[in-house]
Parts: sequence; C-alpha cells; structure tokens
Amino acid sequence: MNIEYYKDGVIKIDGNIYTLSDALRNFPKDIKQICYAVNKYKKEVEENDKISQDKNTKLIKEIQDKTKIILNQLGLDKENSFFDKISKIFDYIVQNSDFEESLLQEKKKIYDADLSLIEKYKAMEINDIYNCLVKNRSVCTGDATTMAYLLRCVGIDATHATIGNSKATKLHEIVLIRFMGYKLYCEPTIYREALHNDIVNLNGDKFVFEEKEYKKYLRANRMSILQIYDPIYFKDKDDVENE
Repeated sequence: MNIEYYKDGVIKIDGNIYTLSDALRNFPKDIKQICYAVNKYKKEVEENDKISQDKNTKLIKEIQDKTKIILNQLGLDKENSFFDKISKIFDYIVQNSDFEESLLQEKKKIYDADLSLIEKYKAMEINDIYNCLVKNRSVCTGDATTMAYLLRCVGIDATHATIGNSKATKLHEIVLIRFMGYKLYCEPTIYREALHNDIVNLNGDKFVFEEKEYKKYLRANRMSILQIYDPIYFKDKDDVENE
C-alpha cells in the first residue's frame, strides 16, 4: 500500500484521496503507516519552515537597512506631521517602484510551497516589502504592504486590505490608515499607473479617502472591502530604530 500525506489534511492511499479522519477510519490496519506518513510530512514542513525563516531573517535585515536610508532621505521621523508622513511615503512608493506582473507567480510559488500557513503569510509579506523597497519592483500587494510598513515605522497605525468583487478573478490591495477614530484608504498603485500615463501629477489628489467616501467609491465600481490584514512582521513601530 502506497500512503502519502498531502497538505491541508489530505491523505493519498494508492492514488485515492481521503481526509485524514476518513483514512484512519477506513484503514484501521494501516494506522501506523498513515501516522508515519503524517509525521514525515510534518517534519518536512518544519524543515522548510526553518529554511524559510533563515531566508526571511536575511531579507528583513536588508529591508531594515534600506528603510533607514529611505526615511533619512525623506527627512522623516515620528515628529513629522501626520499628513507629511503620508504624502512623502506615498510619493516615494509611486516614484520608485515599477509594476511587474511576474511577481504574482513568485507569490504563487510561496503559497504552493510546503510551509505552514503562518510561514506562507510571513514569506509573502516579507517578499512584497523586499521587492518593493530593495528591488524597486512590485504589484499592488507590494505597494500597499510596503507603504503600510513604512507608515508604521514613523508611528502611524496602518495595514493593507484586499478589495474587489467576490465573483471577480482579479483582486486589488490598498492601504488602510487609522487616525483618531477615522479610517483613511489610500491607492498607491492606481495613482502610480495614472501618473505614468500623465493623467495626474504628484501635486494632485493623493487618492486618500475617508471611509464613507471610499465605500461610496467602491459601491460605484461594484466592489467591496473583502479582507483587512494585520501584519505579522514589523509589528513593532520601533523595529527600524532598535536594529
């Protein structure tokens, strides 16, 4: 009998797919072999997690080094005004990151890897920020994740969110900023594409919307806010200063 453990609690026995509970119930004589396959898979996942963690540690160091340079270049620290921080970081993202759709395949490879869910999320978030800040290449997820990260570095409560139509195949990432009980939504990718097509200039609208106004904008485009992400990495707003 050939038994393999697949991710998400799925067992493959002689080419047939079973949930783990069904496999244990239907093949009581082979429980030891099934458990062996499960433990082997878990060990492989742990080893891959360790490799991922080591890689992430190196990328984080590069990100933090680049972050210090960028914040110094922009003349930003926690003493700047709220809107000055948003404006300068927004302008930096749209001016210094080029849209590269091939990065979507990189994200898919990470998601398909045999990593625990938390390691998948960490790896994708770190790669998004690394590509945007260090490699100057991103998609909307990279723009939003990176802008939120830089805002947190200067003391602003920010994260990123997914918007779209639940039936749509294409989703979009935006920045969510919390300030004195208000929510502001920011669109760096849309602004950058408009900028590159000479539709707007950097002294124009920064696409920063109050919650009520933004939801009206979403309804007009038959879209909604699908998911808000609380960042796993870079939670500490003092990370950059403490390194």
